[in-house]
Amino acid sequence: MANSRKNYYQILHVQPDAPAEVIRASYRTMMQQLKMHPDLGGDHDTAALVNEAYKVLTNPVAKAEYDASLKSAVNVQSSSTENKENQRRESKTYPSYQVNLCPFCQSPHGLANALQYDNYCIECGSVLYPATKQVHGKSGQRMIQRIDKQWPLTFYINWPNTQKYIGQTQDVSLNGLQIVTDVNLEIGQPIKIMSSVLDAVARVVNQRENEHIQFKQWRVGLEFLTLRFHHTRGTFLSIDA
Repeated sequence: MANSRKNYYQILHVQPDAPAEVIRASYRTMMQQLKMHPDLGGDHDTAALVNEAYKVLTNPVAKAEYDASLKSAVNVQSSSTENKENQRRESKTYPSYQVNLCPFCQSPHGLANALQYDNYCIECGSVLYPATKQVHGKSGQRMIQRIDKQWPLTFYINWPNTQKYIGQTQDVSLNGLQIVTDVNLEIGQPIKIMSSVLDAVARVVNQRENEHIQFKQWRVGLEFLTLRFHHTRGTFLSIDA
């Protein structure tokens, strides 16, 4: 059986669906007009490879077997490439949160011991004030109930790339958000969030594909790393810690 690693179609400069007449014509052109035949001064090894390709592609049984081997090789290569990409995504890690660095762009800000609620990163504009893990007290529960759970937001996924992405909140908690977006994010990835309700840097903690619509869309769970509400009165800031 012919070696499937050799692409006989490329050797004879024909397409896989080329009829036998086209294959024969290409073979004659290469051997005679292009003088690849050894009797015309051509290289013996090159001519042998052309003859090998011609013998396989003009034999219906051999050609069918060869086409099947090519298809199998392509499937194996595609699977290997997909597995490598999955391994790359799974093995990718992101820096842990450090109070002296911007959690989004990782730029030092020198405010670790003196962070104020209105501090923003001078490099990427992300809010720097750390989010505090909250417990749902009665006050917090009442405020959660009063806040609209669905509103649009803009987010950024890396820096210095300033491309904006759009999401829609589906749920809001004291510690994070669930959003719907058409952007495929990675677990552990920090994103910068801007909206009419709050600014934040949040970390992706879970993600699943939304299967109830025709186009690709994901539901993403986000944990706040930093957080600033635009209107402090009547928001989470007055909850019981």
